[in-house]
Amino acid sequence: MKTFKPIIVLFLLLSLAGCDKLRELATLTITTRLETEIPIVVTEFGVTLPGSLNAINVPVQFSVTEVLKIEENFDLEPYIKKIKDIDLEKLEVTVLGLTQGQSINSVSLDILGIGNIVTITNITMTNNKYTPDIPDELFDRVASKLLTDKQVTVTVSGNTSSPISITLEVGIDAKVVAYILN
Repeated sequence: MKTFKPIIVLFLLLSLAGCDKLRELATLTITTRLETEIPIVVTEFGVTLPGSLNAINVPVQFSVTEVLKIEENFDLEPYIKKIKDIDLEKLEVTVLGLTQGQSINSVSLDILGIGNIVTITNITMTNNKYTPDIPDELFDRVASKLLTDKQVTVTVSGNTSSPISITLEVGIDAKVVAYILN
């Protein structure tokens, strides 16, 4: 009987460790795209500097903030509380709504608590889709923030010399690992 008790204790310890191992093995990898659309409206014209011999249009600054929440992603919504890991793979920025002759001098994409992710310059109607190389370390910081906070605050700022009404689409390809078991 004395050897029977240690065997039971050993069996219980192994089964408890086995539950963690089973939970670890019971994961699902979800390939998805985290997206947000950011409307940008500039109604002012660039101003001409007084006393200038040549008319110079001073760029008009703009800044818009949007929150990207992973709970708004259809693929991830059922697993929000079960997400184990997020791996960000590719950022794609598309500017929609520019017309012939309109351009944006620069656009910067910043994440609150992380900083600048990318700055894009000379955006036109035909030069409007970008897939910048983002360092893995920066993507890892954004992924960590998404994992912890389940959202990131994105600020888009830049300047243009003419009125515009555009939409900036931001998409990030991601692989998300979530537990299947509770």
